[in-house]
Amino acid sequence: MRREYELRTFLQNVANAVYLAGEDVKLTGLAIARTDEKDSNFTIFEISDSELIIMVKVNGLTVYAGLEGDDLLNDENTEVLKNLISLILRETKKLRLRDITRAGVVYDDMSPDMKEFLYDLMIRHVRGEKVHDQFEAA
Repeated sequence: MRREYELRTFLQNVANAVYLAGEDVKLTGLAIARTDEKDSNFTIFEISDSELIIMVKVNGLTVYAGLEGDDLLNDENTEVLKNLISLILRETKKLRLRDITRAGVVYDDMSPDMKEFLYDLMIRHVRGEKVHDQFEAA
């Protein structure tokens, strides 16, 4: 029961932050997975002109937040994205690693393209595969 409460609280806090960010941004998906990596970082996956996924890794957990809105990567929304990444990082640190037993989608109101991308990431987590390849500049 505690795990459900923590995940529900986590979802509510992230959803509230997105709501407070403005009416131009909507939370469409949220997923959590365990990882063997203990480093902290974030990545932004652009799905389309109006959709992106923010991946935040911290303390052995990876959180994916799907967002929808016009021009999410423009200069006006840079501060909004920074604030959301910071909030997701803080909220993820509150989750207990032992309470997250498997990869899973916590909230799903995603478009078919975003859903396909995110579920592919979750399958990779379950299989223990790398989620994305790192490329170095030539």
